[in-house]
Amino acid sequence: MPYADPEARKAYNRAYRLRNLERLHEQKRAKRHAEPERVRAMDHAAYLRKDKERIRANGRRHYQKNKEVIAVKKRAYHQEQYQKPEIKARQLAYSQKYKQDHLEESKVVRQRYRINHREEILAKAKAFRLAHPEIHQARNYARRARKRNAPQNDFTGAQWIEMKEAYGHRCVYCTRKMKRLTQDHITPLIHGGSHTAINIVPACAFCNSKKRDKAPLIAVQPLLLMLAPAKKVR
Repeated sequence: MPYADPEARKAYNRAYRLRNLERLHEQKRAKRHAEPERVRAMDHAAYLRKDKERIRANGRRHYQKNKEVIAVKKRAYHQEQYQKPEIKARQLAYSQKYKQDHLEESKVVRQRYRINHREEILAKAKAFRLAHPEIHQARNYARRARKRNAPQNDFTGAQWIEMKEAYGHRCVYCTRKMKRLTQDHITPLIHGGSHTAINIVPACAFCNSKKRDKAPLIAVQPLLLMLAPAKKVR
């Protein structure tokens, strides 16, 4: 029996292939033409299995040689993808669901990060305050409004810059032109006033302190139209 011995089996197979070489090649060509996609996938998988280490080495060498170019292309690709509305909506939905499912875990991670990177966080916060004083000031006022439970809280740093320019960087009460102005709420927050554009006017620190939680020192007209969009300040 030719298959009892492995060596005899190999010799028999070699002899069979030599006797039927043309017929076997014709069958293989017909099969490749009949199912090109499957054959191509099988050939590619066999190529990867055969030269796996060489392919990996070439890939690592190419990455190390073109690391910066690849990083730029990746950033550009991700920025382009994240601009698509469907991608944005999916990312937002995923983030919200993850936060809801991992509230305690996320809280612990944030606390640990703040403890381990305290100096770095403080340095970044200081740099931001120096680079964007109006936005920082707007955030402080918005936080104060949240503590007062203001019914509306959508005044932004961009609106604050626009408002000061509209008033010529002058206090609405004493009309002095000043470099540093404060946000005065026409209806004070403590009396249910909103932290929004139609309830805010620029005032110097002296006049704002003098007004406190009372009626305006003089009749003032708030800006009814703002070009900068309103947004909740965090």
